[in-house]
Amino acid sequence: MFLFLFIRTIKSGWRTRAQLLQMHGMDNALVDTIIDKKVSMGEFKDHPDCPDEESAILYYVLVSLDMVNEDETEEKTQIDMDITANLGSEASCTLNFCRQKIID
Repeated sequence: MFLFLFIRTIKSGWRTRAQLLQMHGMDNALVDTIIDKKVSMGEFKDHPDCPDEESAILYYVLVSLDMVNEDETEEKTQIDMDITANLGSEASCTLNFCRQKIID
């Protein structure tokens, strides 16, 4: 019996209607459906550079979804972290980490 482990990478971001059309092959019906859903969920905002421009409204959408078979990854890494905090009269914090390549 084989067990395959997949790592899922999900990336979301803010996109305009024009960018959504490019992402989805100029499919107006699909983009309209996505925008309707995002508006109903409150996942939209004015573009900070031109807040009065309706064509610049940004929608928070899935940008990419990747699955990678862990057997295909080239390097496994272990990171050990040591954090020390001194909260006396002079607050300080030290962060040390060590990165090691793990060999199977």
